[in-house]
Amino acid sequence: MSAKTSDVIVVGGGIIGGSIAWELAGHGLQVTLIERDRPGAGASSAAAGILIPEADPARPPEIIDLYQRSLCLYGDFMAQLLEDTGLSVEYRVTGRLLLALDAAEASSLEQDRQIQHDAGIRAEVWDAAAVRAAEPALTAATGGLFFPDHALVDNARLTANVAMAAARRGVTILTGRPALGLHVRHDRVLGVELAGERIAADVVVNAAGSWAGLLDARAWLPVAPAKGQMLAFETRPPPVQHIIGSRHGVLVPRAAGRLLCGATVEDVGYDATVTAGAIEGLLRGAFAVLPALRDCRLESVWAGLRPRCTADELPIIGPDHRLRGLYHATGHFKMGIISAPITAQAIAAVVMGRESPLSLAPFAPGRFATLSS
Repeated sequence: MSAKTSDVIVVGGGIIGGSIAWELAGHGLQVTLIERDRPGAGASSAAAGILIPEADPARPPEIIDLYQRSLCLYGDFMAQLLEDTGLSVEYRVTGRLLLALDAAEASSLEQDRQIQHDAGIRAEVWDAAAVRAAEPALTAATGGLFFPDHALVDNARLTANVAMAAARRGVTILTGRPALGLHVRHDRVLGVELAGERIAADVVVNAAGSWAGLLDARAWLPVAPAKGQMLAFETRPPPVQHIIGSRHGVLVPRAAGRLLCGATVEDVGYDATVTAGAIEGLLRGAFAVLPALRDCRLESVWAGLRPRCTADELPIIGPDHRLRGLYHATGHFKMGIISAPITAQAIAAVVMGRESPLSLAPFAPGRFATLSS
């Protein structure tokens, strides 16, 4: 085997891995990014690109804090990306309107608003008249909860540009090269094994998304894919101005005229097949909220595999509890796009022996120490 040497190897070229590599290179470290396909080929490009932190009594406050902190970083994150690449990406604070479609949903709006307020998330209760005034193309709604700070980003272009920014900072990007395992001596990680090649490094960051649990049996994690199917309409002009959420799903208006609709959550392993039944369900939901879409061109359909932590559905961020020199950044499930800036800063900090800007205790890989593969 031949050997190449880096300070850090990042496994996984999605938005999380790319952002970590970009951040680490900005601190002067020599970084190699290993991607089994091409940067952003997986869940990062398949996502809706919505930045929508929302409090829920079922979610621990620490995860809401992660989302909120990362959203606050997004403006600077995008500005730095433009400076480093010269390439623009659609990023807009449109706000999100969560519709109440019947009296029961309308009756809980004030309670929902209070939950958001208590978590530090701005939200406003809108009555039916306010919803109609803001979004006249929508079907009759009994009210809604409006989140003025929620935003959207072109996630596919974002992920590609992050990879470009990383490369411009000197990151070596190896594409079409799945990591086959870790090179380990005793309990110390020494690099990554590829087909016919070993790359040496003192630090490895596992940001392999849905494949993160399969990187090496010695560093097993409870991560599995959660399939999400989506579709897009071609609309000119966009029939809605805000991100629209409801019990039927989400509608995301892109500036160029695409209107995204999604998304399913399916436990089907590594099967990324687009299925007729799922697309039918998405279409029915979209038509129920925005009937005019029946006359729009169906532009595309697709599926992606989101990395979900099967133990508690929280991200896995921080140093491995078994192997020295190994760090994890995975399990972000449906919130990988919003989580990228803070996750990159946190991983870079702990790799360099500094204090993380985010408390990582709730997300530590060691919480699975009693589980077995």
